[in-house]
Amino acid sequence: MNNFEKIEAYLEGWMTQEERAAFEAELQTNEALRKDYEDWLYTERVLQKQLSADEKTQELKNILTPLTRKYFKVERKPQGKVVSFKKYIIAAATAAAILIIFLSIPGGIDNYQVPIMPQAVVRGAEDLSNEGAQLFNKGEYEKALPLLKQQAEHNPEDATIQYFYAIALIKTAQYEIALPVLERLSEGVSAYKEDAAFFTALAAYKLQRNDTALKYAQQVSEHSPYYKKAQKIIRKLN
Repeated sequence: MNNFEKIEAYLEGWMTQEERAAFEAELQTNEALRKDYEDWLYTERVLQKQLSADEKTQELKNILTPLTRKYFKVERKPQGKVVSFKKYIIAAATAAAILIIFLSIPGGIDNYQVPIMPQAVVRGAEDLSNEGAQLFNKGEYEKALPLLKQQAEHNPEDATIQYFYAIALIKTAQYEIALPVLERLSEGVSAYKEDAAFFTALAAYKLQRNDTALKYAQQVSEHSPYYKKAQKIIRKLN
C-alpha cells in the first residue's frame, strides 16, 4: 500500500483502530508520508474554499469547462453503462483551484503555506488534540492556541504538537515565545527539523535578531516547501 492509499484509507475510515494508531505513529516519523498527508489535506481545503467563493468559483468554472469538455466527456456505451470520471474531474478541479490560488498569492515572506495539523497525534488525549487540530486547520489560531499550549506543556518530547503549537504562536505574532520552541525543533532529529528552521528564521527576523534569522534560513534546503521564503529572508538580511 503506497502513501496515498494509506492516507485515503485513514481519512475515509477504512482502517481498524490498530491500523489508525500505526498510521498516526508513522506520520510523526516518516517525513515523506507527512508531506503527502499535508499535500492531500491542503488540496482538499483549497478546493473547498475555492468553490465556496463566488468570484473565484466562476473563475474556476471558466477554467474547468473546457477541461471537462476536452478530457472528461462522459460517453454512453452500447450496453447503456455510463463511465464515471468523478475522480478525474475532482483532480482537474483541484489542480485548477490551486493554480488560481498560487497565481494570486503575493510573494512576501509572510505569505507562506501553513501545514495541515494531523488529528489525534497525541495518544491518550485524542479529544483535546482533535479540537485543537480542527481549529488550527480552520485558521482559528487564537482559539486553537490554548489547547495546543496545554498539549505542548504535557508532551514536551512530542515534536508534532510542539511544531504546530509554535506555528500557532507565529500566526498570533507571539514570536518571542515561539522562537525557543522552534530552535529546539530545528536542532533536533524529528521530521519537522528543516521546516522548523524556516519558522525559526521567520520568528528571529520578526524580532530583528538577524544573525539567528540568517543562521536558520541557511539551513532550509531546496527540497523544503519553504526554501524560496527562506531565500527571501536571506536576501533581506544581506
